[in-house]
Amino acid sequence: MKKQLSRQEMFEKIQGLQRELADGAWENVGLSHQYNLLNKKHTALKNFIFGEKFEIAVGMSIGPDNYSFLSEKIVKSLREEFEKIDEQFKDDR
Repeated sequence: MKKQLSRQEMFEKIQGLQRELADGAWENVGLSHQYNLLNKKHTALKNFIFGEKFEIAVGMSIGPDNYSFLSEKIVKSLREEFEKIDEQFKDDR
């Protein structure tokens, strides 16, 4: 009887470990999916910031009455800041 109880306990422990393993696998899938979404957003943002449309957007937001060098200065500053963020992102991979 004691062996049978011991087998039952072992079976329950094995089932518990299997559940934990399955939960961990699903958590890994979820994190991977979330990482892929964030990576796509990061790439899209990077392409926008380093593209010509970014310069146009900044120029339009400043308006036609302001000097173009101000727009260039803002674009340069924002790109430099994004490069710092991008370097941190690369280091974390």
